[in-house]
Amino acid sequence: MGCLALVMACVFMCLWIRGTFYFERVVIPHRKTYSVFRSCNPVWPSCLGVTWAHHWNDPTAGPFKILSTKWETYPTYTEERIRELKLEHALEKSSPTWAAEENWEWEWHGFLVRTGRDYRILAVPYWSLVWPLTLLAAYLILWTPRKSYSPNQLVSTREEIRDSG
Repeated sequence: MGCLALVMACVFMCLWIRGTFYFERVVIPHRKTYSVFRSCNPVWPSCLGVTWAHHWNDPTAGPFKILSTKWETYPTYTEERIRELKLEHALEKSSPTWAAEENWEWEWHGFLVRTGRDYRILAVPYWSLVWPLTLLAAYLILWTPRKSYSPNQLVSTREEIRDSG
């Protein structure tokens, strides 16, 4: 179990490092919805992690243009582009239509939950996956288990202690 936890921590660590250089996503269409899994989210640079977004069709927008599952990889945005995206996001949140469209957002140390009329986004930073898995692996691999005793051995040990005292 410890080796499995260590392998998982290493996989997430590799994705974490790769996420600093590449923006990757997998788009999975459904009948009236589609899901997106991302390896990083450049609009929220503190959220370098796994992002899941689920979008459903707005009847006024027409049908989706996404017909099949696809995997996309891009170089990450420059610092200048990230600043532009953050400014656009801040302006969007301050607009009167933000509240009118029932949008809501919560962000904390790289965790992100955002909902709107036709989408939901959940982001989990890589550090929250890598560190617990690494500590669990270290515990499982390095911790030496105590010697286990059968019930008969415990009874005989108690009798020996009573006889010696």
